[in-house]
Amino acid sequence: MNIFFVLLLCLEIIHYVSAKCSRAKCSRGGMESFILSTNALPSPSSYKNIPGSSLVECTRTCLEDANCHSFIFLRNRNETECRLTTNILADSKKRQEPLLMPTLGTYYMEKICLKGACDRLFVAESLRGMELDGYNDRIISNSSRLSCLESCINNKAFVCKSVEFDSKTGECRLSRHDRFDRKSDFRKSLSASMEYFDVTCPYEQPSEGSAAEIVPLGNVEHPYSLVEYEGVTAEECGELCVRNVLFPCRSFLSGRLENQLYCGLTHINREGLVQNPGSLHLSRSLNYYEITRSIEGCDPSDIHFELVAGTSLGTDPYLISSDLNPHECLEQCKKDRRCRSVSIDYKKGSCQYHSEGISAIADTKLQPNGNFNYFEKICFPGTQCKRDWSFERIRNKELVGIEHEKVLVEANTKEECQDACLNYKSFKCLSAEFNYQLSECRLSPYNRFSSTEKSVAVSNSRFVVDYFENNCFEEPRGFCNTKLIKKFKLLLTEKITTGE
Repeated sequence: MNIFFVLLLCLEIIHYVSAKCSRAKCSRGGMESFILSTNALPSPSSYKNIPGSSLVECTRTCLEDANCHSFIFLRNRNETECRLTTNILADSKKRQEPLLMPTLGTYYMEKICLKGACDRLFVAESLRGMELDGYNDRIISNSSRLSCLESCINNKAFVCKSVEFDSKTGECRLSRHDRFDRKSDFRKSLSASMEYFDVTCPYEQPSEGSAAEIVPLGNVEHPYSLVEYEGVTAEECGELCVRNVLFPCRSFLSGRLENQLYCGLTHINREGLVQNPGSLHLSRSLNYYEITRSIEGCDPSDIHFELVAGTSLGTDPYLISSDLNPHECLEQCKKDRRCRSVSIDYKKGSCQYHSEGISAIADTKLQPNGNFNYFEKICFPGTQCKRDWSFERIRNKELVGIEHEKVLVEANTKEECQDACLNYKSFKCLSAEFNYQLSECRLSPYNRFSSTEKSVAVSNSRFVVDYFENNCFEEPRGFCNTKLIKKFKLLLTEKITTGE
């Protein structure tokens, strides 16, 4: 990490601390903070315009100005403007909603007084008329907009990541999930008075040394960078995104603008961007990247395992247990935040717990060993799978004999490919293949055990491709088709049952 990059990190911390110190206690016994509305231009006129300001500087200016009750931040490719406004929005169950006109490339930041407010650039993002369907972990009646947010932030029963408030009924709904980990259930509400909030307080920076994959997604750009830097490479920009303290950074832009290296950090990902038509467009100078965070940020109910049979991790485990069966071994790893993967020795009956895993391709640490199976944690938000592992991964293999049956779907990582298989609707996806060179995902209604006239089998791939077998599907009851596999005997047993 070069000296200039270290200075940029220090500068970000100074800006952050400066904004934090500007926060004042307010009448409700809380701290001043902001609610963000993206692509929203309110009706009140501004009393002060500051051209060339950054969003962080605009936030600090509003915090220091007692007359500022909200501000509008506008940006295009070359210019920015901060508009301070004075409209006071009372906290009431029947409060008059400000008229927000949809306008691309604008941020509306509403100053609020909130008990338990966290030290973020904004405490929540508001999306009016939207809701997360089916994930209400707690419902509170006769609430107000701000007390609803406070209930989420100060909730002790579970980590509250989002909240919905119906201004007409006063109903407040708290959830341990948000639109990013339950994207398929985030939709337009039937109630026009519903307001959805993503809460930034539960967001945690990854621990030192934890993995966060940077995924390049093409030559596109958008007008939604919250924090911008000059003179840093794409790799350094990714590190700034991962270590960002002002908001959950989920994607960034990197490239050259006016012959200067440019870096722009953003709090939303593709799903959030495409909800605003016209946001993404082709670029000749910038590239769009997303951050795929480590397993640390995964909800415990979303943790599953990927199996690589006949292998073990060639590094020293931090713990070895000899008193658990394979199922108990995996369950213990799920509960342990240190545990990233498990090597199970079936000959000795021991579980070896590791605090590291393997990368998608460069997995030389994984060693062939017929007495072992290797299991690595993976995160599939919203997936219901009752099996000990979700997928078995067979490296450098692909399914042959059914080329015309495979379906190409969009996926940028192997995890996205696996998730696409689990949620595919047109047929029951039994296997998937991911080409790392082309970021290409193919789904199939067959696997290597399918008994068909097409003689399906796995074969060595000519490209950098891995084969993934879906272990989550429920087999139909009744007679089953079998396929004879010669010259093999069962050596590894995951579960033993006995009957009288």
